Amino acid sequence: MFETLPKLDKLPDPPSEKRGWPWTEQSDPLLETRKKGEPWPEISVVTPSYNQGRFIEETLRSVLLQGYPNLEYIVVDGGSTDETTEILDRYDPWIDHWVSEPDRGQTHAINKGFQRASSDAITWINSDDILLPGVLQAAASHLFDGEDCDAVFGHARLIDEQSATTGRYTAAPPDLRSMILRWHNPLPQQGFLMRRAVYEDCGPFDERLDFPMDLEYWIRCLRRGKTIEVIDRDLGGFRAHEASKTQDQHIQFTQDMVDVITRVRDETENETVQAWCDQSLRQRYYNAALNAYAWEQPRLVREYAWKDWKKRGGPALTSSVPYAVLSGLPNQGAWVRWLYLGIRRRLRELMPVRGRPYD
Repeated sequence: MFETLPKLDKLPDPPSEKRGWPWTEQSDPLLETRKKGEPWPEISVVTPSYNQGRFIEETLRSVLLQGYPNLEYIVVDGGSTDETTEILDRYDPWIDHWVSEPDRGQTHAINKGFQRASSDAITWINSDDILLPGVLQAAASHLFDGEDCDAVFGHARLIDEQSATTGRYTAAPPDLRSMILRWHNPLPQQGFLMRRAVYEDCGPFDERLDFPMDLEYWIRCLRRGKTIEVIDRDLGGFRAHEASKTQDQHIQFTQDMVDVITRVRDETENETVQAWCDQSLRQRYYNAALNAYAWEQPRLVREYAWKDWKKRGGPALTSSVPYAVLSGLPNQGAWVRWLYLGIRRRLRELMPVRGRPYD
């Protein structure tokens, strides 16, 4: 834990062209105790890292300048070969522990960090994402003011390589049925906070998964009866850049999700959950097309829609096929959603089918 709170004038000088949070602005430092005199709960923040040297300094500063008085910061780097370790050296006095050594990927790095963490509450922030000002205070207040809350999430701003806001990842209370049927994660991880007891009870993140390990974990938490709440506040910045969106990654995500849903089905004795899993696996190519459309991968949208058509026939015309059509249209905007809804509604009027995908 920090002996003194990191402050803007004590950290390394930012690049001359950088302005705003967290380069030339900081959160207001909190008092060491809360209103009733009790100390702020301990929080451990873990940053898994690998070759994100162009972004990691912004990540570090967004954590260090939270003004939170009871913070443990851990960085687990997988042996980066870019400028990452040089940056970590500069910020070493304000990081409780960091290591740069080969690991088995992001999920392994998160588990390594959480296993070392000693706090009452834990979170992670990736080395190309950021926390927004004052979010640790907001998340900790909500998490520990209510006895029944096991984890708290908020919204995330979508940011580009220059940290400009491009959109919003809106959080929603998690629904197990929707998460299984649509492979949809309503819980942006940037800025979330959960009790350490949840990690001890639900176990580590599944290191066999490359991409949907967080979605699998939230499904696991819900199946174990954990209470997850959402606050109406932007907590983090989720950076989208070319290295984070590839077709190979999406193909691996699809394979991973089939494995996740299959395991959930095999492990549960709940017949309703089993039925959701069976339906999810039947419409796997629809789910894959839906996600590929969100990832802006038009070739994969068309490929999955074709596979969905061959597997399910008619139902694909009112689910994945319209996404394949839309993915080929230029200059997509609000009118695209309107057009999609019109196409789907007309197709369903012309060819009603039973057992449509949950959408």
